[in-house]
Amino acid sequence: MDWYAIFTEPSKERYANEQLKARKFTTLFPHVLEWVGLKTPMARLVHKAYYPRYLFVQTEMICLAQVKDCPGVTSIVRSTDRMPFKVPLEAIQAVQDKTDVLGTVHEIPASRVKGGLYRGHRGDKVRFAENNPLWNLVATIADVDGYTLTATLGMLKVKCRTDKIAEMESRADGPSAMPRI
Repeated sequence: MDWYAIFTEPSKERYANEQLKARKFTTLFPHVLEWVGLKTPMARLVHKAYYPRYLFVQTEMICLAQVKDCPGVTSIVRSTDRMPFKVPLEAIQAVQDKTDVLGTVHEIPASRVKGGLYRGHRGDKVRFAENNPLWNLVATIADVDGYTLTATLGMLKVKCRTDKIAEMESRADGPSAMPRI
């Protein structure tokens, strides 16, 4: 049996996965768990697809018509010769290595974080951006977890979200390039 990529209806990856499992197909639905509506009393944990609108199914080529007829499935991904595309086992294994037994991916792609993850390290220098009251002062990173950066400036401790960090500043006058916060 080979693995095939399935294209689903928008935001119906989990539904299509459940329908395929109900029909006894082996599937792989990589997803991340994300809280939505945190500022409302209706906050809930949702499964966000790691590959939006795609999931993978292991089956014989002859059974792909049954897969295509499943609710939530739009089509089978095809190669340039219009044949269903067989996903290499190495690619499936790489995805499975990122997931737990339920398909949950425990790393968040940078595209899911506004501005991407900041990958600075403790001890790195950052410069405050122009819209900050501490404009142009240089601080040292005390802690960074990818989403929140804590920098120290003497006795002052400053926290900011990493989506507020600008791109690396490049200067012609030497290697004093540093990100602005």
